[in-house]
Amino acid sequence: MKRQDWIWLIGGVVAASGLGVLVYYLNRPAKAVAAPQGSTGTTPGSASAPKGLCALSATFPLKVGSKGGQVCKLQDWLNKNVLLSVELLDVDGDFGPLTQAAVNKIPAKFPNWSGTYISGQVQKDFYDTLIDGGLGLTL
Repeated sequence: MKRQDWIWLIGGVVAASGLGVLVYYLNRPAKAVAAPQGSTGTTPGSASAPKGLCALSATFPLKVGSKGGQVCKLQDWLNKNVLLSVELLDVDGDFGPLTQAAVNKIPAKFPNWSGTYISGQVQKDFYDTLIDGGLGLTL
């Protein structure tokens, strides 16, 4: 074999190896990421929350420490209508500081809404408006 043939052969092997690595990289399973402390480990933005908390009923107003299905629906709604895929919340049914921070962004997103707003809390009238789609947005 001539030197030029060897170069083509080696180049082809290197290209095929690189392609194989690229195909493996693109088809590999997603890495599991450690959940933050106090998190249930659900995927951020995921609507599939643990059945335990989401099966419970929360009392209003929803605020830090609230847990239950209404919090799951609120977190899902915040992900879709307020956060818009930037630092999504875990839909875990636990109203914590991250959910509170997202709730505090609501007035800037919906300045014309005239319902009750208390910083960091979700009142029943606002929640009912979300569920009923009164803002033109549904869960």
